[in-house]
Amino acid sequence: MKEVCFILCGDAVVRISIGSQAAIPDSKDRWTAIWENRETLTEVVHTHPGGLLRFSQEDLTTMEAVEAALGKPLRWSIVTEDGFLTRFDGEDCNRNDFTWWLPVLREISFGRTIPPAATREKGDEHVC
Repeated sequence: MKEVCFILCGDAVVRISIGSQAAIPDSKDRWTAIWENRETLTEVVHTHPGGLLRFSQEDLTTMEAVEAALGKPLRWSIVTEDGFLTRFDGEDCNRNDFTWWLPVLREISFGRTIPPAATREKGDEHVC
């Protein structure tokens, strides 16, 4: 298992970063991708291989700094093997919608694919 980060512009993944089980090392390429895509950037999502479905203190300070630099709120998400949490404009919500990239992210991070039917109930399309 390893921590993985996707930077998203709408439904397009513009950057993938892969780290260790504990963290993703800081990367100039990741910060450049955020800055170069600042006009269309919508979401930064990363996994927590340890299963913690909440934002760490490091997550929170990073979120605050990036939003201050960009001058706009972003959607920030944590994905575990069985959870999907998003924060937008200071509010958290558990997500059970399905995106094409969710099983790809889980495959890279956790080494297994979770079928779409296992990630949501039929008709349950809540997006924060």
